[in-house]
Amino acid sequence: MKLRRIKVVFLQYLFLFTLSNLVAQSDYSESYDILRDSVYNSTNTTESNVLTQYKTTISLIENDNTIESNIKFSQCDYLMGLYYIDLSKIQKAIEYLESSMNWAEKANKINPTAQGYLAYAESLAQICPIKPTSFLIANGLKVPSISKKALKLDNKLGAARYLICSVIVYSPKPLKNLAKGKKVLKQILENDNLDKEDCFNVYKSFGYIYYQQKNFTEADIWLKKAAEIYPYNKFLLSMQNREYTKDAFVDIEPVIDSILEE
Repeated sequence: MKLRRIKVVFLQYLFLFTLSNLVAQSDYSESYDILRDSVYNSTNTTESNVLTQYKTTISLIENDNTIESNIKFSQCDYLMGLYYIDLSKIQKAIEYLESSMNWAEKANKINPTAQGYLAYAESLAQICPIKPTSFLIANGLKVPSISKKALKLDNKLGAARYLICSVIVYSPKPLKNLAKGKKVLKQILENDNLDKEDCFNVYKSFGYIYYQQKNFTEADIWLKKAAEIYPYNKFLLSMQNREYTKDAFVDIEPVIDSILEE
């Protein structure tokens, strides 16, 4: 009888523990989504509001010492890096992106996962063009190689395939290949698993390709689709308003040419 009571108490505890974890995960996911949406709609929010939401989101995982929490910290810091790039506060952006990479690296050392590799590659892709050119040359081509590691673990991870595609879409010549980029983006839409953020990035990139080709009619079709997700995105608005004039990447074409000739 005593043993039976112990089992009942244990099962009750296990149920409550599982329930509390599910509630905590739900709270985090909801808070993270608010943070992400605020960052991608950066022209319609304030730095104070974004920082408050960041701190709220982080507080929900501060006592979680799992590998998954390391990836969550990485993802939150990545979003803050994106936000400060939009604000042109480059040093702050670098600090958050470096922190994001450190969290992802920590997670991958314990147990390599598709999400861990993706988190590292996403931050690396953003930090390359805002650090010195020497850093871009040394690390830029690591983005697709790390993304491929993520795809080996999850071959439907659209965000990882998008990162590989972004290199040929947004990089300077000779890496830029808009025709190939368009083909890969189409494959991502047709075959991969995509969340809200991924769909926005794909639509925006289609718009960017047509914008670069001065096919503004087609560009506007895709930019409108992207605007249905994040209407106040800074990069998106710059193309819709015909204000975007040049790539964010520095001109490294002569350096890349010399590497390819070796």
